[in-house]
Amino acid sequence: GVTVNGRFMMENGELPPANTLRVLMRIMTNGVQNFTGYSPSVQPAGDGTFSLTGVLPAQYRISVPQPASQDFYVKEVRYDRAEALSNPVEVSRRNSDSATMEILLSRAVGQIDGVIVDSKMQPVPGVQAVLIPDNDRVRSELYKTATTDQTGQFTMRGIAPGDYKLFAWEALENFGYFDPEVLPQSESLGKAVRVGEASKQAVEARIIPAN
Repeated sequence: GVTVNGRFMMENGELPPANTLRVLMRIMTNGVQNFTGYSPSVQPAGDGTFSLTGVLPAQYRISVPQPASQDFYVKEVRYDRAEALSNPVEVSRRNSDSATMEILLSRAVGQIDGVIVDSKMQPVPGVQAVLIPDNDRVRSELYKTATTDQTGQFTMRGIAPGDYKLFAWEALENFGYFDPEVLPQSESLGKAVRVGEASKQAVEARIIPAN
């Protein structure tokens, strides 16, 4: 394998919260992320620098799992000077000596205070609200979930700016929204939401019936 060197940076110039960060490289198999195969990961040092050793030459997608604090989002990723937030990267022995990874973080996250209602506009308690990006749906770190309280309300924090759809299914197995056959059937029933930097908004969405 080869060594991939990189660093985390904060948009405002402060030191990154290294103790909550981890960079993950998911290997691609026939153009699809392999969630069960070899996926190197590492936690950065206090100054944000890191080295991934023993990386097999292959195509990867780079992701940064969202920490529990959820007070920042990944604004930009570059590998070998190329955009790597939404695009896969090629790790090879040819470019391993010169290629570096740079990950820019921003604290300008969005927040949604929402409510899920039924067809009679009554709040629905105890259901899962799921926020799914309109684009880059392979980036699982952009997905957000929250369970409604007794008044049908929920809060989602740490949301990266962008266009999303909010869904709430009356009956859906855990992580069923990752099933490529499920989401297309519900696409028109999602609530469109645009999240801006450092925004906070109230959103109401309808429950999707089990039938």
